[in-house]
Amino acid sequence: MGFRFCIVGLDPAYRYAVAGNPGGQFLWLMSRSASAPAEVFRKLIAIAAANGFDVSPCLLSLEALPAAQPVYGDRI
Repeated sequence: MGFRFCIVGLDPAYRYAVAGNPGGQFLWLMSRSASAPAEVFRKLIAIAAANGFDVSPCLLSLEALPAAQPVYGDRI
C-alpha cells in the first residue's frame, strides 16, 4: 500500500494547491511558480487549518513574509 494523501484546496486555475495525508501528519502547500504572494500563502494556511491540519510550524515561516501583496484573481 502506497502513501495516501488528499487535495484539500485547489485553485481553479491550478496555480496553487493544499494537500495532506488523512491523518494530518503531513501537509504540502504547492505552487506552480517558484514563489507565491504572501496573501496566497496566508489563504493556503487558512485552508489547511480549516481542514484540521496543525499549521503552527507554517506560522513560523509566515512571520518572515513581507506584508500582504496584491493577489490577482479572487479564487484561492
